[in-house]
Amino acid sequence: MKSGLLHQITVKRELEDIEKARALEQERAYLEHVRMEAEEQRLFQKMKQQIAKRDLMTAWDRDIKLKEIVKFKETAGMRANRQGSSRLGQGIGIVPGAGDETPKAPTNVSLGIGLPPAPSARAGSARAGAMRGSARGFAGSSRQLPGGGGAYAGAKLSSRS
Repeated sequence: MKSGLLHQITVKRELEDIEKARALEQERAYLEHVRMEAEEQRLFQKMKQQIAKRDLMTAWDRDIKLKEIVKFKETAGMRANRQGSSRLGQGIGIVPGAGDETPKAPTNVSLGIGLPPAPSARAGSARAGAMRGSARGFAGSSRQLPGGGGAYAGAKLSSRS
């Protein structure tokens, strides 16, 4: 009887060892499956990031090219306007040609009365209207000088326009 009990104990231990090995193998397989799923998810996220990066780079390149085209068209238009306006009257005697000897009048010349030349009035400049010669208090000016000044009064202009 003793040998039968020992045999049952050894068989039971062997079965328990086999069951433990099978459970351990299942756990290893499950952990390998989870690791593969995590790796697949990581690769998928990396691929999504690369696609987004590629799309952003494509949009960025397209934006740069579009800005270059717009700039080129603007400069080409300005060049065409400049060339067209300089050629507009050539041949009919309105605009002097490149080989003409006619002197051009200087654009930034003082009138010789002790005042600095008026700054050029650019289109869209808020100060352009206030800086015109007619607004400086000369005779015939429609602007009233502070202190009641006259044609050549020494009073400063007000900053109001």
